[in-house]
Amino acid sequence: MIRILKIFLLILLLPIIAIHAQQRQLLLSGPDISNDSQISLIIRNPVTEGYAYNTAVLGRADTLKSEAVTVFPENSAYFPERNELRIYNHFGLYHYEQEKSRWYRSDFIPSFSDGNPVSPLKLLPVYHSPDGRYTLYVKEEENLSVGLYLYDYDRNVSISISGALPRDFSTVLAKWSPDSRYFIYRRNKELYYYSIDQYLSSRIPAEEFRKLGHRYMNSASWGKGNYLYLFSGKLIYRVHSSEFFTRSFYADPFQKGAVWGRIPLAFDPLFDSFTINGTGSSVFIVRDGRDGFVFPLSGLTSSRDSLLQSPHIKVPYGFSIDSAGWTDNHTLVTHISSRDLTSGRVYYLDDREGSRFLLLSEKDVFRVDFSPEKDEIALLEKDSVTILENQLKEIVHTFEIDSPLKVYWTEKGYILLGRALQKEISDGEERLIGLSQADVLSFTADNKLLAGVNNRIFQYSDFLEWQETETEDLREGRLSNDTYRIYLEDRPGSWYARNLKIRKNDRYTTSEFFRTFRKTNISEALPVYTTNSREIPWYFSKGNSRGRKEVTLVINAVNSSEGLLELLDLLSGYGIPVTFFVNGDFINNYPDSTRLISESGHSVGSLFYTYFNMADPRYQINREFLKKGLARNEDDYFITTGKEMSMIWHTPYYYLNKEILDTTGVLNYIYVGKELDIPDWVGTTSTQNTLYKDNLTIIHDILDSVVPGTIIPVTLGKFSERDDYLYRQLGMLIEGLILQGYDFVSLESFLNSKY
Repeated sequence: MIRILKIFLLILLLPIIAIHAQQRQLLLSGPDISNDSQISLIIRNPVTEGYAYNTAVLGRADTLKSEAVTVFPENSAYFPERNELRIYNHFGLYHYEQEKSRWYRSDFIPSFSDGNPVSPLKLLPVYHSPDGRYTLYVKEEENLSVGLYLYDYDRNVSISISGALPRDFSTVLAKWSPDSRYFIYRRNKELYYYSIDQYLSSRIPAEEFRKLGHRYMNSASWGKGNYLYLFSGKLIYRVHSSEFFTRSFYADPFQKGAVWGRIPLAFDPLFDSFTINGTGSSVFIVRDGRDGFVFPLSGLTSSRDSLLQSPHIKVPYGFSIDSAGWTDNHTLVTHISSRDLTSGRVYYLDDREGSRFLLLSEKDVFRVDFSPEKDEIALLEKDSVTILENQLKEIVHTFEIDSPLKVYWTEKGYILLGRALQKEISDGEERLIGLSQADVLSFTADNKLLAGVNNRIFQYSDFLEWQETETEDLREGRLSNDTYRIYLEDRPGSWYARNLKIRKNDRYTTSEFFRTFRKTNISEALPVYTTNSREIPWYFSKGNSRGRKEVTLVINAVNSSEGLLELLDLLSGYGIPVTFFVNGDFINNYPDSTRLISESGHSVGSLFYTYFNMADPRYQINREFLKKGLARNEDDYFITTGKEMSMIWHTPYYYLNKEILDTTGVLNYIYVGKELDIPDWVGTTSTQNTLYKDNLTIIHDILDSVVPGTIIPVTLGKFSERDDYLYRQLGMLIEGLILQGYDFVSLESFLNSKY
């Protein structure tokens, strides 16, 4: 017999733990088989948001059927009109009906219970209408594209909204209106509307007549009264949903809606976000996750003599503005979190306190949730939830729950979703509605399934339903009974690190319990690529593939740090090691960003002291010039970070000649070249604009050209005359390579395989 180990719980139930640059794999553990041939085990899934969670699985050896019996809230929503909670994760879409106190699963979303493998890719998005009747979801299509579909729960039908959309989830794909009668969606860079009334009456106009005339989903936000606010440069437009059809049919592009306000800086939809208060009189703009500005919208003030102020909040090094929202009395509440998500603070803006942001709580707050009417907010702390009224002065309730993730307001109370348990508070009474995770599993002598969670024991009763029990009868897992033997088999180089095998004792056949994600890493048919650079040991442009489908990413930081925080989070989520090449301009202009890179765990090489075209005949590129430039870059990096650069480099624009190559060897550097020409830095008005390609074209070119051992260079930062950036859509490229069977390794791994 075993008890739940507290140290084991401490490891599993810490707040979100970032997955650093390491191989990301799905882990199976703790298999057990009952006397009546039920099988239980735990699947640990590291998702692309940078954390991992455990799912308890129950199945049968005779049918090879299995289902998840815990449901972690990767994505969740609550619908007061239907008294229904929905939880969506990599195992499926699950519904909890409050009135019947029961769970069920939607079948229009592929699920683990139907035999689908757990995917290593980002969770395909879903967008529920506020009234809960509809769900927008996507289906995989060919050639890295998806289709957008609408599911109608009342009619039990799915209809196609738009097909052949790029598989790009770097920004939201669709947004619902507050009254659920409209949604807007994006195709490429154009926004379109869709009317539910037109759907119900079967008179949907062709897509070309539903174009809104605005670009970028980050520029659009719904507000009270079913008004849609749209940014274009320094102007913000407002249009009512009832005007969509007439305006889209008659008006020219970029003239959709009335100008509602003007701000003193241009809104950049690629890097900025915004939220508007209930009356549309103030907007909060967040620039690149680090700077927040509050602007009164021009022309909306009541007094011509009033002095308009723009409060500004700038977060410290290592933190970012995680979320923001307005209460119903127009108090702005913003949440600041550390990059590793181990600490967070909440600030609020109170005009009565001199138009400045004030700290709301001295405690660490990991999330802030708003009630539907915005008259209360919830502060999610380490082991409790505090409910405040809209003035933020009075505590309404305090509930204990370990590692809370989400709070919902219901007709009679609250639903609290935690990292371990899920609770419903109704009329002051608390009841368990489900488990988010399980730490250990065991069968009883009479074949009942027990789960150990948070030093407590629960017994499984029905689909996703558990009851706490006083027993501590958790026995050691068994690998056989009178009929079957089970065991875990390693799968090197696979997303599934291991799979469960089932062998019937009276036969000589063995079956796999799960259908695994097919991602082939080693194949006899693969050619073994080798480098021919032994004649010049200090030049390197391709790794030996060793017969494995491996590639490496390098990030060139030139002179712009926009998007760095999101990029580091994305790389951490996918567990991908990269090499950053930074130059002196970047180091001196962005010391905080340079320190973030140095602390990220990725290797760092030199991109010379300044970024210029070395092929220009006006410059004399000799050995002394190169030596001084590399040495100065090393010194500046050490002064800024306290760390040394790796002795690897490449020139700006990868320019190379004999002098550069010879000097590299003399200085004991290794020059890292490239095979792929990726014009992600070329703008439409550049002198080299004939090389310009949009991101989608670049990504498909890479996927068509890549071979094992390829070094893929990506440029960080913001450039003039580009309206998309490859590093902002790097997830699409990463998932395309994963689907082709590639693993990502460090540049050092390729360098070590050179000889």
